[in-house]
Formats: sequence, C-alpha cells, structure tokens
Amino acid sequence: MLSELTFLNKYHIVHAFKQYKGISPINYMIQKRLEEAKLLLSTTNLQISEIAYIVGFTSQSYFAQAFKKATHTSPLQYRKDNSHS
Repeated sequence: MLSELTFLNKYHIVHAFKQYKGISPINYMIQKRLEEAKLLLSTTNLQISEIAYIVGFTSQSYFAQAFKKATHTSPLQYRKDNSHS
C-alpha cells in the first residue's frame, strides 16, 4: 500500500523505513497493534477475540501467538496482571 501511495519501490520503502525506525514496517505495525491491545486488555472488559479484531488481527490465534512472543505472557494473563477496570 505504501508503495502505491508514494510511487516508490516497495523494497526501497522497507529499507528506508528500517533505517529510520530500526524495525521493518510490518513489525512496527504489529508492535503498535500490540501496544493498543495491552491498553484495551488493561482498561476494558472486551473479550480477547474482540480486542484482536479491533487492533487488526484477523486470527485470534495469531494475535495470541504474537502477543505472547512480544510480552512473554498470554493476553489473558496480561489482563489479570494489569487490569485497571
């Protein structure tokens, strides 16, 4: 999508983005989605499947896998440990 919007080669965009942010565009997007998920887990009573959908994951299992990889805990355990609601 970025390539179409900017009329630049996608490999050039990925390289420039990684130089600028130190992370690939896809990993940056996943990181931002997980940050929002952590906020929703700790401040709402939404179901985990709803949160996965809201932050842009089409698969709840992939969401749980990515969340655990990034935080070393499951979304449910994160909610139990960080709930403010």
